[in-house]
Amino acid sequence: MTQQIKRIVTPASTAGWAGTYLALILLGLLGAISDATLNQWAKASRTGWLLLSFSLWIAVATLLGLMLEGGNFGFGPAVVVFLLANCVAAAVLDHVWFGRRSTPLEWWASARRSSRCA
Repeated sequence: MTQQIKRIVTPASTAGWAGTYLALILLGLLGAISDATLNQWAKASRTGWLLLSFSLWIAVATLLGLMLEGGNFGFGPAVVVFLLANCVAAAVLDHVWFGRRSTPLEWWASARRSSRCA
């Protein structure tokens, strides 16, 4: 079973770069969806939202780990692409799903905080 998952998550070397980028972007999107479901749980206090969020994050962490183990992409670049996709998707979901509008000052503060961590 694990070998089958590895074959799906780890693209073939001929299309490795494009497939890896696409997989990392999709995992970032799935992670953002998990964040949104956790936000829904915080608002609604329904166990279903929490269980869905936990399930999604377990899937994201497992698939990301299997991708990194495959060795088609370095750890640093993979994490950067994943986190960038996750942040962009989270901002879009926050705007579209929850109707939040961030001010330019909030974007600047967020970028400043992120640059300190790097």
